[in-house]
Amino acid sequence: MNRLRGVVAAIGLVAVALVGTACGLRSVDYHGDWPSYDSLDVLYDRADLVVQGVLAGSSTVRKLDIGDGTTMVYTVADVTVAVVFKGSANTGQTVAVKQLGGRLDGVDYRAEAESYLSPGQTYLLFLETYEDSPASLLNPWQAQYVVDGSGGFSSSPGNAIRVSRADLTRLAGSA
Repeated sequence: MNRLRGVVAAIGLVAVALVGTACGLRSVDYHGDWPSYDSLDVLYDRADLVVQGVLAGSSTVRKLDIGDGTTMVYTVADVTVAVVFKGSANTGQTVAVKQLGGRLDGVDYRAEAESYLSPGQTYLLFLETYEDSPASLLNPWQAQYVVDGSGGFSSSPGNAIRVSRADLTRLAGSA
């Protein structure tokens, strides 16, 4: 039940029926009622794990059980941790991170607002962790930041929350 905490209850996902296309590819649209955060402090407080890391290799797409026999399709990426700002992880450890949607068995599972992690890119991630499932971003637009060449953090479109290393150091010190 712990893993349902952020997946079904807080996100409230609804899948729209399969739709055929001219090329035979079918699709499922996932629409979510994702939680939103007013400030970096609230985002940080809500996360179980806050790490900076790089996507190691490519992602895989698979069905994951979210409880009561219900499955959803997720893209799962292995992120190699470089810096831990909050939570139980170690530098060099690999953390599996799932994002809703992906292409599996000829079906395109599309999740609105989802921006999938890219191989070789470094990110700052705000995650909810689970004992028996990969970690999840707190939401698709506020919980991932691209780390630029100078170590700064770029937010996703639509995300007004800005992050600096000084902010993260302050938050980590107050925990």
